[in-house]
Parts: sequence; C-alpha cells; structure tokens
Amino acid sequence: EPERKLLASDPRLTSLSYIMLSGLDKDLIADSMVLEPDCHVDASLPVVVFLLKPDPKLTRVVVDLVKREDDSVKFMAFYCPRCTIVCKSVLEEAEVLKRVRVYELPYELIPLEKDLLTLDDERSVGDLMLGRSFNALTMVKCSIQRLQALFGRIPVKAAKGTWSCSILNALKKKELETEEAQGSEIDGLILLDRTTDLVTPLLTPMTYEGIIDEFYPIQAGVLRIKEKAINPEAKDPERTRTLPLFNKDDIMFEETRNLHFDVAKNIFPKKYEEVKTLCSSKDKFRTLEEMTDYIKRLRSIKLHKLQALFNTNFNLVVHLHGLASEQTVKQLLELEVNTISACELHDEVMSIPVSYTHLRAHETVLDLVCRLLLEKKKKKKK
Repeated sequence: EPERKLLASDPRLTSLSYIMLSGLDKDLIADSMVLEPDCHVDASLPVVVFLLKPDPKLTRVVVDLVKREDDSVKFMAFYCPRCTIVCKSVLEEAEVLKRVRVYELPYELIPLEKDLLTLDDERSVGDLMLGRSFNALTMVKCSIQRLQALFGRIPVKAAKGTWSCSILNALKKKELETEEAQGSEIDGLILLDRTTDLVTPLLTPMTYEGIIDEFYPIQAGVLRIKEKAINPEAKDPERTRTLPLFNKDDIMFEETRNLHFDVAKNIFPKKYEEVKTLCSSKDKFRTLEEMTDYIKRLRSIKLHKLQALFNTNFNLVVHLHGLASEQTVKQLLELEVNTISACELHDEVMSIPVSYTHLRAHETVLDLVCRLLLEKKKKKKK
C-alpha cells in the first residue's frame, strides 16, 4: 500500500504544487505546507516530500527539518528544475544526504490551459534584477529546446529585450552545432521580457479575469474565495470555496474573461436570457434545418450546470463591483491614469491623498512611486 506523504513546497513554487496536488491521488498526499524557516513537519506521516528551487538557504531549512526527526521518517527532495552543486554540498556538509533522496524535476513548460503553457516562475524578474541569478534564463532556453525537439526547429525567431536577446543568441549558437530537422509545427517564436515594459504589471488590470486576480489572486487557474462572495445566502458565509476558473463547461467565464469589467457585468444577464430563449424555442422550428441547428446549439450547453455557473459568476461580479467602487480604489485608478500621462514627478507625488497612503499597504504605495519614477525616466529619454 502506498505511504501517505506530506508535501512541503517552496513559496516560489506554490502554483506548481497546486498543479501537482490536483493531478495526484488525494490519498497519497495527506497534507501540504509552505517550506520556510522555523516551520515544523507532521511527524505522524512516514514520508516528507520537499519541492524547492535550487536555493542554498532553503536547503539549510531542509537540513534543519531532517535533523529534528528520527530515522523512521523518510525524506525526498525534488529540486526544480535541477539540483546545483552548491545545494548538494550543503546536504553533504550537514551529513544528511544519506537520509534525503534527491531528485530533479525539470518541469519546464506546464500546459495550464488549452492555449497556454507556463513556466510559472513568479519571482524570476526579482531573481534576475536583484539576486543576479540567471537560472530563469537557462530554464527558458532549455524549455524552448525541448519544444523544438518535440515539434521541430522553429524557422522564424525574434526577440526584444536584454534577456530575450541573450536567450535567442544562445539558441542560435546551439543550433549551429546541430543539424536542422525538416519541418516544424510551429511557424514562429517571439520572445519578450519584462525589461521592455516595467510599468504595466504595476497597473490595475480592468478585464473581468484581471479584476478577480487583483482582489483574490488566482493560482494555477484556481480561485479561493469566501462563500459569501459567490453566494450571499450561504449558511456558512466564511467558508472558503475552491473554484477552477478555466473550466471548459463555464461558458459564462470563457466568453467574458478578457472583456472590460464594466462590459462583462452587463453581459451575464443577456447570456442567460439567450439560453432561456433557446430552450423555450424547441416548439417553434418549422424546417428540418432549423431543428438540426437547434439540436447542435443545445448540445453545446449543459443546462443542468448553467444555472449554478450563472449564479456564481453574477454574484462574483456584484461582489467585485462593490470592492472596485471603494474610494481608495477609485483614487488608485485615477493616479494610474495620471501616471500613464507622464505627469511631472513632484506634482504627482504631492497629489497622493494622505488617506490613500494610510489605507493602502506600503508595497502598494511603493508600486505607485516606482511607476512615477519609471515614467519620469521614460519622459526624459523622449
């Protein structure tokens, strides 16, 4: 019988751990936790699985956890995407390498959606700009090479940005050493990196999916939200619900996720009325073609799920509209518009309301100052 395990994951790999958990038998993973200093493992579980990036500091946390437990507990460490010599030496020097089975998990491109592959490395920009760690670039290069090994060498490649150009140069250098395979299922590749636009990620997104993520961060396509936000009449309003957003049956979300929030909130009632009209038109067709068209359209809609999906999306939109209508959020959006207009730095900073700096988190105010500095610098260049 398989042993039940505890999954302790690196905070930087939280989304990857969610994907792993969703794909594994729930009976195998008994519990999960975030791997951080001073954390403790559940000694009642026979196996502890560590999921971490090749970080010496976090490896020392693993060493401390291993030394606290007796020999009855088994330990497995999966390094993503690989275990470096430094991390292995940390385990050897602490004399725990015999107790920890080390594996490498070159997860590379994960199919998060039908049209989206992700490396899911949220802190890569910070590692590159502040930590001067170039592991992320190596990881992207290896992923593209794997992609070309599966689908053929991509004939046209272009890059913009310092990091993107370095990856493209490395790919071209590697391709000179190997023979070109005939044919490719991918026509072209465009590489862009964050150095081309540092401001946009700091702005508030205005699409339906973007607003959801702004107030309730989406992780690996999953939304965790209080019951009261999607069901105002719930018996237990504080209970946390887990919603898989990218559900192929959720036609409401699928058709509105990329629309402006104000547009999306007006579409849900119309969509629901269209489906009701379709259902009530079953006795109105006169020709065989009309009947065939009706059956095709009806098959594409799972009516037994439609009511629940409509209620969930509609209640969520109403809840988000209330949050977005708060005065501090309006002030933030107004400041962002002024920032994009590249107003003078000293005038713009003076216009930040004192109430805004008190009510918003420090990092949010810092984000605003960063935007102003970046726009100021861009304006000088022009």
